Amino acid sequence: MHTIILEMKDPYHILGVSRNASPEEIKKAYRKLALKHHPDKGGDEDKFKEISTAYDEITNPKKQHNPFGGGSSNFDVGDIFEQMFGGRQNGPFSDEFNQRYGWSNSGKGRSVYMNIQITFEEAYKGTTRQIGIGTRNLKISIKPGVRSGQKLKVPGYGQRGMTEDLNGDLIITVTVLDDTHLYVDNKGLHTIYHVDLFDAILGTQGMLSIYDTTIKFEIPGGVKYGSQLRIKEKGWPVYNQPGKKGDLYITIMVDIPQEFTEEELKLFKEIKKIRNKS
Repeated sequence: MHTIILEMKDPYHILGVSRNASPEEIKKAYRKLALKHHPDKGGDEDKFKEISTAYDEITNPKKQHNPFGGGSSNFDVGDIFEQMFGGRQNGPFSDEFNQRYGWSNSGKGRSVYMNIQITFEEAYKGTTRQIGIGTRNLKISIKPGVRSGQKLKVPGYGQRGMTEDLNGDLIITVTVLDDTHLYVDNKGLHTIYHVDLFDAILGTQGMLSIYDTTIKFEIPGGVKYGSQLRIKEKGWPVYNQPGKKGDLYITIMVDIPQEFTEEELKLFKEIKKIRNKS
């Protein structure tokens, strides 16, 4: 389960009324704003949703989680729709309204889909993101090892349903940005490591850093250019399994010096003669 911190905008502020406003004053303010911003009358659809949500937070007795308290249970949002548009809440207008504003005919809210980008390092270590959903702000915790294209589901934070238990879900698709030195595939985490000619011939101990982790490994003598070393359990974190990692694959690049001294060239010639005799 992803960690979620929920904050709410003050619904009274959204409707432009005080907390001590009477039921009639609240209804009047809502009616005025709903008429102004209704999409069928050329208004702002997002603003209309926000206004409707705020009114529902104040007046719906089932919204016991409302952190701002207050409100009366004597309102019926269907009454106002009937006054404004001449339709009943369970009639044809209701079906159209439900489909447009996120409810199925059963009152279930639709899922909301969102894309976010994180860096390769954030995917490796894990991170958090603040996300605004209508009047709600969510703090989403993304665990280490998430892959690009992976979908995270936050239940109940999509479109509001007719009741809280019928809320839709929030579906987040994660895009992981590229890193210049690392990449990950189904096989594991990959990187490259440069060694000079002499270490490639004689062998040496390699050491590299992956963000805040230092990894030591052995490079065998005679390693070839392009050889791939496998370091077990030092690679990409396994998602949703804390502390567990896949394998790291290191591709060896052998750097050949561009210039040699006369003495070095003489020694290479001697080595060549010895190898030709063997």
